Amino acid sequence: MNPGEFQVDRVFDVVSRGGILVVGTFAAERPVGVPAMRDAATGQLLTILGMDFPTARTLATGQTTFVLDRADRDCASPGRIWTDAAEDSRTSDRDRSGQHLSHRGVTSL
Repeated sequence: MNPGEFQVDRVFDVVSRGGILVVGTFAAERPVGVPAMRDAATGQLLTILGMDFPTARTLATGQTTFVLDRADRDCASPGRIWTDAAEDSRTSDRDRSGQHLSHRGVTSL
């Protein structure tokens, strides 16, 4: 996995919760706050409702638990890879010369 990628390890649909619980592992450090994520296979932007509280198990394994909108259930299966959508947009804002493209014109970083 590349930095910024999240691998789905386990999925739980607890009816009393507001969304699906998705437990997984980040390739690099865990983000602070709720990241914008995209499904690597389809490119679909995911609606992450929040992060669940760490448990003894997730603390021991270094896993993270997201609460995912049920509308995105097709992207929540073990083995699925999600990417950092913010990183994707930063990458797509660059041209081949490494210049950052802005809405007001081309500017250097």
